[in-house]
Amino acid sequence: EREKLPSLIVYYQLDKYNIDVNARMKIDEFARAIKADENSNRTYYLIGAADSATGSVRRNIFLGKARCKAVYDILVNEYGISADRLKCFPLGGITEFEPKELNRVCIVVEPNDELAKLLDKWSVRE
Repeated sequence: EREKLPSLIVYYQLDKYNIDVNARMKIDEFARAIKADENSNRTYYLIGAADSATGSVRRNIFLGKARCKAVYDILVNEYGISADRLKCFPLGGITEFEPKELNRVCIVVEPNDELAKLLDKWSVRE
């Protein structure tokens, strides 16, 4: 059985998509794990979200994309992770977890993760 890589959840402040010091440390740990697994061709899904309780639909879609891209850019440009191993899924403001801070995230998962499977089904419908 394959070793499970560390999960990555990057939290953001309201209406922000910049990477803070805590997020950078998490990304660093995750990137090192990916690089240590170079014999693998694993693909990772970057899921960007914004809470639906704040901001316009347009702004939340932008934030979902920007949050994915912020993590994606660091993984590709600073750690040399191959871009074809990363797939972005910006969700915009459709999530409604409590507390609301749980919605302001970029989550990175493997394709065999239940969340990734759900996204695959959802994206086929578009």
